[in-house]
Amino acid sequence: MLQTEVTIEFIICGPNFNPDSVTKLLGISPTKYTIKGSMKNCKYSPAIETT
Repeated sequence: MLQTEVTIEFIICGPNFNPDSVTKLLGISPTKYTIKGSMKNCKYSPAIETT
């Protein structure tokens, strides 16, 4: 039997918010996130917003 794979991307961006609050509100866990000012996922400069 053939199977179909579906991928959905949902992005929230903003200057300041807590990703844990969004996780609790929506009931889904992020696959990745970046906090404003952090160097995570940023090679040369800090993140300019929380995503």
